[in-house]
Amino acid sequence: MSTPLTATLLANIKREAKRRAKASSASYNATLDVVARELGFASWHAVTQGRNVPVPAASARELPVDPALPPMFDFTPNEDRPESEIERWWLKPFAVTRGDGTFDVRCLDGGAHDRSTWYGTAKDLASAKEIAAAKLANWLEFLDRPIVTMDADSYSLTIGSLHPRLPRAVLATFESMDLLRAWLAEWEENIATHPERTAAALQLARQVVIESDAAAMR
Repeated sequence: MSTPLTATLLANIKREAKRRAKASSASYNATLDVVARELGFASWHAVTQGRNVPVPAASARELPVDPALPPMFDFTPNEDRPESEIERWWLKPFAVTRGDGTFDVRCLDGGAHDRSTWYGTAKDLASAKEIAAAKLANWLEFLDRPIVTMDADSYSLTIGSLHPRLPRAVLATFESMDLLRAWLAEWEENIATHPERTAAALQLARQVVIESDAAAMR
């Protein structure tokens, strides 16, 4: 079963993203991605493509509590994890009940090389969900932040990978720092005024890496 994208759905995603971004230090662009994922989309870019997606069950938007994690979950290098584990847990926060009834919020996001990242402790599940959403948005914003890398005769802007076995993706390459700075200025303006453009560029750069990796594995 699928549901069509509507103007109401798009407006609701944007409104919720603005609310969360205002309540936390995360950017609107990163928070759009988080809200889209919670609703069953691969990303905000997938939303803007106008594709139908399965209607998510209510439980899909719940924060898993005390889930049955794989053995050695917090003692395994991320690059050694089976693909099934990555698909199930990568960038998906969960909560662990503490002895005093509070909840530790954690997420396997690459912040640590061999274990899940601690996002914080919450007094109740409502607070745990807020912590999970805000911290994940902050992390995605960090991964989306262009970093300058230099070669002998060029400068590149790269972004973090969303998979532990894939390298950073290249957004753009320039012959001079002046050209790079001009591109970055336009990028920052688009983040504020046209987040769908930057989301599409991020998605495209990462898709190139995925396709290159798939081709190398053939």
